[in-house]
Amino acid sequence: MAKRNDRSITPADKKLFESVLDDVQPLKQDSSSTAVGIQGDGQLMDTPVKRGRRETAHRYPDKVRATTPIPLSHFPSGRAPGLDRATAVSLQRGKVSIHERLDLHGMSQLKARETLDAFLKEAYQNERRVLLVITGKGHRSRKGLSDYGKPAIGVLRQKVPVWLSESPMSGQVLAFAPARPEHGGDGAFYVLLKKRGKK
Repeated sequence: MAKRNDRSITPADKKLFESVLDDVQPLKQDSSSTAVGIQGDGQLMDTPVKRGRRETAHRYPDKVRATTPIPLSHFPSGRAPGLDRATAVSLQRGKVSIHERLDLHGMSQLKARETLDAFLKEAYQNERRVLLVITGKGHRSRKGLSDYGKPAIGVLRQKVPVWLSESPMSGQVLAFAPARPEHGGDGAFYVLLKKRGKK
């Protein structure tokens, strides 16, 4: 067992410590962090700081952004806001009449986003509500695996759901869901637009 060091603090130690503290500056307060205090028993306690709207929106998207379209896979069939059960089930199963198709294969992210935005606006104006957006599955490495050994997913396949959930596209989109194999499977989405005038 190591011998315990019971040496008391000498005046020289105290002077050295105080000289070090002379250069120490207090940390700036971070309004987004958790404040730490000390209870009467000497134990540390956390005092949660009031959370802002951004964090609330992240944790509770349905409460803050109720009009934002969300993938149907996030809901039990037919329980997506503003969507009846029969329509939700039909869309998820691909049992719908597709009014328009858009193929984004080979486009850059910027070009694909601009093209998708224009496509949605035109379809909305013409009341063509059921759309098929083809993203492709993306380039795959090592027989379908990413550099981390997980299934590789194309950039547009990842980005399109994000774009559909953001302004300005979210103003026209009611819901979307991955397509069935006969319509492109993992490389495509069904998109259901809102009725014209109901933004």
